[in-house]
Amino acid sequence: ADDIKSGERLNLIIWNHSSAYRNSAEYTDPPYHKEEGQPDAVCLSYTHDRDYGIFKEYNTKSDKFQGRGWCPRRGFEYEGFEAETPPEGGIPPDLSGCGRAG
Repeated sequence: ADDIKSGERLNLIIWNHSSAYRNSAEYTDPPYHKEEGQPDAVCLSYTHDRDYGIFKEYNTKSDKFQGRGWCPRRGFEYEGFEAETPPEGGIPPDLSGCGRAG
């Protein structure tokens, strides 16, 4: 979500776990499609995108996520895709909430 300048943000997060769904082909082998092109700048996510650092700079709030993106999944990248450079010193051990390594 974008940083807000005034007012407040309320979030409702509901977690669910379904063993039946997690054993389904829809979950274990989802129908991914190759990305058609570069992401729109407004849609980039420092927690998810493997190419975030190509299009935007990390800041002190987001730098712990560098190199942890997982999207697009390998094999489904758009033509000319370039993954960002891992942080100097490598990717640190997983921190709570830092996304998955790609």
